[in-house]
Amino acid sequence: MLLFKKILFSAIIFLLILLAGATVASKIYGQEFIETTIYSSPFFIAVWFVVALLSSFYIKHRRLHKRQMIFMIHFSFAVILFGALVTWKTAVRGTLIIEKGITVNEFYTDNEKPETLPFSVTLESFDIEKYPGTNSPSDYISKIRIQDNDKFAEGKISMNNIFSYKDYRFYQGGYDDKSGLVCLLVSYDPFGIFLTYLGYLTFIVVFLLFFFSSKSHFRQLLKSPVLRNGNEPAGSDKENPHGVEPGKSPEILKSPVFSSVLKKSVLLLLLFAASPFSYASEAPKVLSREQAAEFCEITVLYNGRIMPLETFARDFTIKIYGKAGYNGYTPEQVMTGWMFYYQSWKKQPVIKIKGGEVKKHLGITGNYASYNDYISSLNEYKLSSVSNLLTKRDFAAADEKFNLIKSLCSGHLLKMFPHIDSVDSSLCWYSAADMLPSDISDEKWYFIKKSMDYVHESVIMKDFTTYSGIVEKIKKYQRKEVGSAFPSETMIGTEKLYNKFSSLFPLGIILFAGGVLFLIYYYKKSSIKGFMYLLMLKMV
Repeated sequence: MLLFKKILFSAIIFLLILLAGATVASKIYGQEFIETTIYSSPFFIAVWFVVALLSSFYIKHRRLHKRQMIFMIHFSFAVILFGALVTWKTAVRGTLIIEKGITVNEFYTDNEKPETLPFSVTLESFDIEKYPGTNSPSDYISKIRIQDNDKFAEGKISMNNIFSYKDYRFYQGGYDDKSGLVCLLVSYDPFGIFLTYLGYLTFIVVFLLFFFSSKSHFRQLLKSPVLRNGNEPAGSDKENPHGVEPGKSPEILKSPVFSSVLKKSVLLLLLFAASPFSYASEAPKVLSREQAAEFCEITVLYNGRIMPLETFARDFTIKIYGKAGYNGYTPEQVMTGWMFYYQSWKKQPVIKIKGGEVKKHLGITGNYASYNDYISSLNEYKLSSVSNLLTKRDFAAADEKFNLIKSLCSGHLLKMFPHIDSVDSSLCWYSAADMLPSDISDEKWYFIKKSMDYVHESVIMKDFTTYSGIVEKIKKYQRKEVGSAFPSETMIGTEKLYNKFSSLFPLGIILFAGGVLFLIYYYKKSSIKGFMYLLMLKMV
């Protein structure tokens, strides 16, 4: 039985590794590629089948079916798995191409086979919503009319809204501006989705019942006199409330578990504490945290929407370095450092490089390159000699990071200055380095072209009173030009709050995982072990 148990757990671990690998690969190659090559492959299905078969035998042998809560947890996963299997075998997916005013009653499946709908669909209208104050699309909205014999129904489909009719689900796909054709994605899966949702609902209900059952360890822990306010453990007194003899440590402090956790916690803290000093390179010049944060209160058009520069700085730093910070400097300090202290920052090993071949061409041995590492002794761009390799992922990523920094330092990247076109009243955003429209007034032209020069000059001269004044003028200019479409203080404050706490997410995951592992180890002889293991499996 011990051998069988090892085989089962090895199969589960292998499946977890496979799922984790597929998740990472989906970010690189796309979800459609992963669904086709991995999730729909006979090998992947066989692995699931083997795990399900071994788990069923294990449940029966250990008589877990007689322990209702544990069995229902297993049962909910079985229902979810079965629902996924039904979806894979019976679901029909495809694409419906339609234009305004046209009625259709068929769509084409993924393998280009026509599939007839039991009703007809007419596209009533199609609209493109834009982010306030920009010309960038924020949503695509299709309004359709369903005719099912003598019955009619109307539906709205957008990027965040699915329309369902008779178990057919319609998603917004795409839009061709030239032809006016609208692409709707169609999915028909009446049984698989129901079973999957039923499995999730069962899991949630049983999860709650398990913790609040009178026989659960959680309820027993809550009844402990140590956790009750005003109560004291049996055998304790006011002078010695924890029952510990003078000169002796509590038993928990002597336990191997506590010792192991303490050592690992100290090691983890040391690693975190040492991280800002990971590199021995000369410290770059930076603005103070407060001065950098003040500059990043300016808004910018980035990725099609208006956002505080703080958000852009964070994305920029993560993009080039892989982390939201560098050697203890905030993302705002990193970005403004490149803008105002270029000569100092181009020596810093701040660009994360992947791939041994790329490192070889750049002449580095570590995982990080400086901006100078991209330039040869002849003042030539090193990757230009391997332009045929720039289609490869590692080379393309290295080239993109170099050009991102170049675009920022040249002034082209930051679209900070809005202007309303006098012809069509559209609102466009420009950088100080852009070619400005001919209809712009001389006063605006001068302000857009020169304001960043004055900011740079005040930084070099360390005249931060002038610096603050110019930053405030840029902010006022933005609000005046954008008007009511400018994001509210509440929206900007919420985004800043998200930026602040999102950096703590990895640490939260580590602490949560450590807590789960500690519970599994502590309760390894109790029924909660199996439950926590399944909980971990589910979260992955």
